[in-house]
Amino acid sequence: MGPLTRLRCAAAAASLAFVVAGCGSRKLQDKGPGQIVSGGAGIGGGGPSGAAGAGNSAGGGQLPDPCDGSDPELVLAPQRKLLLTSNELVNMVSILVNDVEVGAIVNEAIINVVTDYQRRFPPGLFEPTKQIANSTEMIPFTNLARHVAKYVFDNFQQATGCVPATDACAKAYLATFAEKAYRRPLDAGEQSDLDASYEAARAAGAIEEATRDVIATILVAPPFLYRSEMGDPARPSLSPPGMPLTPYELASALSFFLTDGPPDQLLLDDARAGTLPATLAAHTDRLLTTPAARAWLTKLIETLYKLNELPGVIIDRNKVPIAGDALYADLQEEARLFLDDTLWNANLTDILLSRTTFLNSNLAKYIYDLPAPTGATGSNFVRTTLPADQRSGLLTNAGFITLTARAERTSLVHRGITVGALMLCRGFPPPPSTAVSGETVQLNALDTQTGQQQVVYRASMPPCGSCHAQFDPYGLALDGYDMVGRFRDTDDLGEPINASATLPPELGGGTVANAVDLARVIAMSPAFTNCMTSNMLRYALVDAPVDLPSPPDGKRGCAVADVVRRFAGGAATFPALMRAVALSPAFAMRVPAQ
Repeated sequence: MGPLTRLRCAAAAASLAFVVAGCGSRKLQDKGPGQIVSGGAGIGGGGPSGAAGAGNSAGGGQLPDPCDGSDPELVLAPQRKLLLTSNELVNMVSILVNDVEVGAIVNEAIINVVTDYQRRFPPGLFEPTKQIANSTEMIPFTNLARHVAKYVFDNFQQATGCVPATDACAKAYLATFAEKAYRRPLDAGEQSDLDASYEAARAAGAIEEATRDVIATILVAPPFLYRSEMGDPARPSLSPPGMPLTPYELASALSFFLTDGPPDQLLLDDARAGTLPATLAAHTDRLLTTPAARAWLTKLIETLYKLNELPGVIIDRNKVPIAGDALYADLQEEARLFLDDTLWNANLTDILLSRTTFLNSNLAKYIYDLPAPTGATGSNFVRTTLPADQRSGLLTNAGFITLTARAERTSLVHRGITVGALMLCRGFPPPPSTAVSGETVQLNALDTQTGQQQVVYRASMPPCGSCHAQFDPYGLALDGYDMVGRFRDTDDLGEPINASATLPPELGGGTVANAVDLARVIAMSPAFTNCMTSNMLRYALVDAPVDLPSPPDGKRGCAVADVVRRFAGGAATFPALMRAVALSPAFAMRVPAQ
C-alpha cells in the first residue's frame, strides 16, 4: 500500500472512528505538578453574585450565591470533535478555492446544504448529517472533496498560482492548502505523509494530477471535516474546573461562532504565536465589525425568531386576499432590514422597543396603513417611524405576527406560545389527555368568542386553565392585529378589541393594556436578557445543555448568569452580548472526559 492510499484510508477510518469511539473517548494525560491554572487571560471565571441585572431568573427569583468563579456549572460542553455544518463546509470551500466553486457545489447538490428557509435554531442541531456514522454517510463528503479537487485540476494555474507548473510550487501550494483546510499547522507526521503522498501520486501522473489527488485526500481527513474541542491537557483549570481550548481550537471556535467561517490569518497568527487567549477580546471586537459577522449573526437572529420561515406560511386568501408569496417576501425583507439595523445600531432591548422599520410602498399601503415614505417603491424599502400607539419592535412586526397565524384565523394560543418560547425561553407541556374532549368544543367556540371570552373559557376548564394562564396573556395582548399583522380596532366578530391582559408571575403579574405595553414589560424584564443570553450560549456551544438561571432553591444556569453579568458590565448592545459569550469560561473551556 502506497503513501497516498495509506493517507486516504487513515483519513476515512479516522473520520468514522470519531463517531464510533464517541466524542469524549480520548483519555486525558495525568495532571502533574504545576499544571493547574486559573482559566486564562480573557476567559477566567468571576461569579455573577450581586451583579446588577444578573441576579434574576426567568421566573423573577434571585440567583443562588454558589454561582461564583469556581462553580463547575460555568463550564458546560464536553471535550468533543464537531462535524462542520453544511454551511461551514461551503464557507471553507470559499476560503480554500473561491465562490465560483461554492456555487457549483450548491447548484449541483454535491452535498445537502441547508437553505435559509430550512435552517432552524440553533443551526448545528438541525443538520442532515451531524456525525459520519458509516461509509454511506461519508459519500457526500467524498463527493465534495473530489469536486473541489477537480476544480483545482481544471483551473490549475489560476487556483495554484503555479506558472509554470513545478513540483516545488505544487508542494508549497498543497502545504498552504492543508494548513488552511485544517485551520492549524500540520504536525511533522502530517507534513511527512503529505509530501510522501504527493511523491507517490506524482510517480503515477503529472503535477496537476498529483495535486488533484492530494487535495481530494486532504478534504476527507478528520482535521478538515471536524472542529476539535479537546483542549490542552497541559493547562487544566480548577477555577472553574475545565480544560481550556488550545489556541488553534479557540481561534476556530471564535471564528465559526461569529462568522460561520474559518479563522482568518490574524487569528491564526496569534494562535501560532501563543498570544491567544490573551488577545481573545481584541479579536472578538475586531470580528464583530466585519461584514461577515454582521451578515451571519443577523441571519442567525432571523432564524431564532423563525422569520426565515415566512415563505412557508399558508393563509387562506379567501380570508386575506393580499396574502401570498409576494407579501411574505416583503414581510421577510422588512424584518431582515429591521434586525440588521437594530442589532448593530441600537441597544439589545430595542429589538422590542424600536418604532423604526423599513417599508416599501406595498407594506406601507396594505399592511401598515401609512403613506409610502419618500423614495419607497415596490422593491425599495425606506426607513420609517411607526405610530407609537400601534407598534413596538419585533413583537408587533407584521412578519412576526404573520408567523403565528393559522390558515383561516388568528390564533391567540399560537401567538402566546410563540412569544413565550422565543422571547422568554418558556417551554409549555402538551395538553393533557383529559383536555382532548374539550378541544372540539373550544375550536367551535372560536368562531363565536372574543379573545377575552376565549381566555375566560379556558381558565374555567380545570385541565387547561393553569397551563393556558402562562401564555394566553401574551396572545391576548396581540389581539389588536389580524392574521397578517394589520392593526385593527375590531375583531373578526365585529366586536371592539380589548387587548388588556394580566401577565403571569414571570413578568410580575401586572396588567398590560396592549402589545406595545407588553413589549415594554418584556424588554425591561431580566427574563428577556436571560433568554437571549441562553439562546446565544446554546448556539455557541452547539448542543451542550444550557439552563436558564434558577431560583434560590437550585443551582442551575450559572453559565448564563456569568454571561449576563459580563454583559451588564458594558454596553447594552447585541455585539456586547456576543462579546460577553465569547469571553466566558463556558465558551473557551470544556468538561474533561472521565
